Amino acid sequence: MHYAQPSIRHSDLLRTTVACTFTKTTERPAGIFRFQQEIGVARNSAFFNLSRQSEMGKDLRWFLQNTFADNDSVHIVSRNNAMRPEVAFLEYNSPYDTDILQEYFVPVAQFVPFTDAIRAVFLNDKVNLLSVTIRYLPKNTESFLSYSRTDSFAFVLYLNQKMSDEGTREAEQFTRELIDATLQYGGTYYLPYQRYATGAQIRKAYPQLDAFIQKKAVYDPNGVFDNTFFEYYRTPEK
Repeated sequence: MHYAQPSIRHSDLLRTTVACTFTKTTERPAGIFRFQQEIGVARNSAFFNLSRQSEMGKDLRWFLQNTFADNDSVHIVSRNNAMRPEVAFLEYNSPYDTDILQEYFVPVAQFVPFTDAIRAVFLNDKVNLLSVTIRYLPKNTESFLSYSRTDSFAFVLYLNQKMSDEGTREAEQFTRELIDATLQYGGTYYLPYQRYATGAQIRKAYPQLDAFIQKKAVYDPNGVFDNTFFEYYRTPEK
């Protein structure tokens, strides 16, 4: 397993990256399979909240992550614990803003130009970017609406947006721009989020969408598995 987390600082946004690689080992230290409990939740939450609120907070958090948290030390961890990252510090309750998750997939060969394109969106639209994680995604030909039709890199974005009408409009705008950048370089985006994408965008990302809708009508004529997201994009006019 391998993943990378680029910088969220404006000074080197998406240019400096911390990479983490897991390799298989036959060593079995005592207690290695015991589930680890999260530690330092209050501390980590405080630093993360600072990065929600200011660029200085982002600078500080990246400095700490790059210097201490993700250094080049080697330690052994079980697969279950490696796939169970700390998340308690992300808990956040506010009547004014909220954190959202988005994911974009771009062919391996388009990594650099795509990164440059989304960096421009983040800076121009003043997106409150909290975290980016990059992972490799192999080609998938089994899913009817596959989001990895070629070997790709997945960009997992953790963002903060205002909950006001203005904040929603801003989120819709930068999301559509991120989707346009993804489509420009032959990529796709993960579907089950807000209905920010246009009908043209979703159909360009998923050219088999209308065929899927027709097949769904055959296998689900009573609309048992309908939802408001599906209804919104059922017709091309959206």
